[in-house]
Amino acid sequence: MTKSFRPLVILTFCLALLVSLATTTLQQTQAATVPTTVDVVLHKLLFKDTLPTQQANNGTTKPDFSQADVPLNGVTFTVYDVTADFWQLVSKNGGAIEAAQTTLSQDSYQPASSSLIAQVVTAGQ
Repeated sequence: MTKSFRPLVILTFCLALLVSLATTTLQQTQAATVPTTVDVVLHKLLFKDTLPTQQANNGTTKPDFSQADVPLNGVTFTVYDVTADFWQLVSKNGGAIEAAQTTLSQDSYQPASSSLIAQVVTAGQ
């Protein structure tokens, strides 16, 4: 009985393996597309008494500063593409992203004039 039982078990396992392989479908995966543009929201607000406490940027359109604010018109915003400078600084600093961000955010940093994207004067609110 044992001799005839062993081939039956092996055959059953082989059949189960064949069925599972036959019913499994291969799925082709696709890499997510990398966005080519970025939306930047600038809050042109004037705070009358004191500056609000700093808040982490959570992506909301208008954060709650918990005090009265007034739209600030007549301000010139100049937008530069500093992507090349950023990645050059990251490479120069051994991959330190925060160091590159700090360098770009300093008042002494001057972007190349060729990286100017837009210049807009605020009005109308």
